[in-house]
Amino acid sequence: MPYDNMVSINQWKEGMSALAQQANVLCKLSGLVMFQHNWTVESLRPFLEYTLNVFGVDRCLFASNFPVDKLHATFRQLVEANLQVAKEVGLSKQEIECVFHDNACRIYRL
Repeated sequence: MPYDNMVSINQWKEGMSALAQQANVLCKLSGLVMFQHNWTVESLRPFLEYTLNVFGVDRCLFASNFPVDKLHATFRQLVEANLQVAKEVGLSKQEIECVFHDNACRIYRL
């Protein structure tokens, strides 16, 4: 994590892995810029990639943390950054549609 007083990346990974072992737990990909005021796609990538890997594309969904995120990014910037990472880590078009649309429709019964 970006601050010394926060949980270490290894502790975060352990916690995320433990959560991912629970079949009834889903993960919203949001709120990262709240802790990374000077974020970049590269600074978000490890968190997004790890979460996608441990939860899988069927249990992750893109989300925003607005209005808090608005302090450090526009909605468009967040969508574009998340899409860029999704493509760079090798998600297929269908998997990207799951994370950015289909999973929310399924989970929220939209």
